[in-house]
Amino acid sequence: MGMVELRAAVEQVDREIAALPLPSSVLRGAWSQLVCELVLGPALCGYCWKKLVPADGAERGELSVT
Repeated sequence: MGMVELRAAVEQVDREIAALPLPSSVLRGAWSQLVCELVLGPALCGYCWKKLVPADGAERGELSVT
C-alpha cells in the first residue's frame, strides 16, 4: 500500500468514526495514537511535489461558513 492509498484509508476511517452516534473517547484516542505512529507527514502535490497546506482551521477539522 502506497502513501496515497494509506492516506485515503486513514481519511475513510476518520469519516467512519465521526459518523458514529457516540464514538468513545477510548476509540478516538486509540485511533489518534495509531495515526500519529504512522507518521504520514504532509500530503504533497502530485504535480509539483510541494507540501499541501490545509486552509485555516481545516487541519483541526473546523468548517468555515461563509
